[in-house]
Amino acid sequence: MGTMVSRLWGWIDARMPTLAEQFKIHASEYYAPKNFNFWYFFGSLALLVLVIQIVSGIFLTMNYKPDAALAFGSVEYIMRDVPGGWLIRYIHSTGASAFFIVIYLHMFRAMLYGSYREPRELVWIFGVMIYLTLMGEAFFGYLLPWGQMSYWGAQVIVNLFGTVPLIGPDLALWIRGDYVVGDATLNRFFALHVIAFPLVLLGLVVAHILALHDVGSNNPDGVEIKKHKDANGHPLNRYCRSDHYMYARYGIPISYFSLGYHTDYHQVTDEPQYIDYQHMARVAQFVHDVALAVADRRDPLVVDKPKPDPRAACRQ
Repeated sequence: MGTMVSRLWGWIDARMPTLAEQFKIHASEYYAPKNFNFWYFFGSLALLVLVIQIVSGIFLTMNYKPDAALAFGSVEYIMRDVPGGWLIRYIHSTGASAFFIVIYLHMFRAMLYGSYREPRELVWIFGVMIYLTLMGEAFFGYLLPWGQMSYWGAQVIVNLFGTVPLIGPDLALWIRGDYVVGDATLNRFFALHVIAFPLVLLGLVVAHILALHDVGSNNPDGVEIKKHKDANGHPLNRYCRSDHYMYARYGIPISYFSLGYHTDYHQVTDEPQYIDYQHMARVAQFVHDVALAVADRRDPLVVDKPKPDPRAACRQ
């Protein structure tokens, strides 16, 4: 089986070598700081929720009817008669709320650690555009169940656009597709929710990730790991890795909150100011070593070599 996969990959790589190159750049050999804390999990969680929303939405679309006379009945059919339909619908509706919770936490982390500053302005701009697109996506999807809350919610929000000076009434009419919220509104909201906005959202997500990987991820210490590279383009700072080792070592929230260091996040530099660094060894050393042992498959109680001073790498 392994030989067949290797041959298939070799065949593909011979005809499309950029695929392997891009996979190395953005996945297998993408260098990221290994001092990530749990605040950095929410970007990946947002991507996971996006995949769940797309998959659950596909299954819902198989039985939903975007017609003013049939929409509510089709939702009831999904809830009562489709096997597992109730679960898929609740996954999709609850996932929408979870999406915004994860996005808010992700944006809070960006503001907390200054990820909107140079050179990551484009990462922040694409992220804000993703957030605005999600707001539109949620609004258009809210009407689709065609219940009382959906109908009057759409009526209120569309009327808000009608208050725009000069163009307000025409804008509201254009959004509704009719003088009242009706079948035309439901059809265009369905098209925007299922086709138009998801395509825009996926494009913005790709742009967001590409912009992030070009400048590198931020980190709590503010160390720019891509500033100094060797001849092969690898960061010289040892506080970065290209695998998932960093998650096993620093991904435990209790380890982070007991580290006892501080960084001026408003003026992020390569020289973070540490306060009582030895507190980490007193409070969280054992938890840290257990996670390290899981990643390295060695006994956490055996000290095989002296540990380097982590402050030395930051001063290089």
